[in-house]
Amino acid sequence: VTGFFKGLSFPLASITLYNSMVFGFFSNTQRLISKYRYGDGRHPCSMLDLTVASMLTGLVSVGVGAPVDLVKIRLQMQTQPVLA
Repeated sequence: VTGFFKGLSFPLASITLYNSMVFGFFSNTQRLISKYRYGDGRHPCSMLDLTVASMLTGLVSVGVGAPVDLVKIRLQMQTQPVLA
């Protein structure tokens, strides 16, 4: 059972930071788009604004998430015995 959970502590610890970064970036991007398009950061966003904010957030999410997943996978692979 211990070998099954090896490498799981890193993803559990990092998922909170990852989610807060993604949601924070999305919110700030929405606010920035509203500020430049409408002159007010609290103006409701249009569907186009949400699409652009989502695409930018997706790019940042992949840039941060891919290395984290790579580390997670390598940590989990350490549990398998090496066959000579």
